[in-house]
Amino acid sequence: MKRQQPERYQDIPIPDALGDVIDRAAARAKHQRRRRPLVRTGICAAAALCVLTVTANSPLAAQAVHIPVLGTVVQMLHIGSGGVQTDGLAVHAAGEGSKADILFTETEGSADFAPSYTAKTYRAPGRVVLSLGGVRLADRQAVCDTLTQTEGVRDAYFAMVLDDSAMQLVIELEPGYTYEITERAEPAGLTFTFTKDDTQTDFAPVYYLRTEAMPYGESLGITAERFWGKETTQVRTEEGNYIVTVGEYQSESEAQNALDALNAELGETGLTIASSLPDERPHDAE
Repeated sequence: MKRQQPERYQDIPIPDALGDVIDRAAARAKHQRRRRPLVRTGICAAAALCVLTVTANSPLAAQAVHIPVLGTVVQMLHIGSGGVQTDGLAVHAAGEGSKADILFTETEGSADFAPSYTAKTYRAPGRVVLSLGGVRLADRQAVCDTLTQTEGVRDAYFAMVLDDSAMQLVIELEPGYTYEITERAEPAGLTFTFTKDDTQTDFAPVYYLRTEAMPYGESLGITAERFWGKETTQVRTEEGNYIVTVGEYQSESEAQNALDALNAELGETGLTIASSLPDERPHDAE
């Protein structure tokens, strides 16, 4: 598992409005959400507007709106979680340069708070896995296209998740890049900022457990579900197929111990031990 870098966010000042944001979030988790008008005067004179164009036959067509990108900063993080309990949100994206905004809407317009989410980082290849709960719609191709056009992003794709109220977005980083997430409220969004990381010095092989390669589909989701809660991820191979991986380890013996324990717990898993250099994509066959 990638070792976390020294904490860099302890000195970030807490916004004055954070308490109000949390109070409103708690209230909305208990009661039916009341919508505010989409156009809010006085939020910020320089607020950027993003026009999301959706084709007429898309399920998101009714939710195509002008979405203010800026909002109240709730927190900044590299690895962690946030958001509130929601249901039925739609996911969009907008980006420019080295920043990409993951935006959330309801049927009436922009959502006030981000859905529950977790962000985890992995090294082989270098990527962030963003798991979202309480979301049901997304123009997935448009989201991925936006991200792959962002500086510092090598690839982006959605994992196969069998829960229709959850999504998992994999953002593969260009070698030598890192990221920071800014969670915003009113309107809801997650801003990814990708930057060069000159402090990366660990280039030792990364060991992990993996399945055979398979195409994107229900079998991929079923396989991932079998190892739920075991640091499971889905990774696109160099050839365009997918593998399910479990864990990341510093040595082959550590990986072997993990495999033995997993086989003892679940029965013969069919997993094998593989290794890659950091930022190296796996292949269909090792």
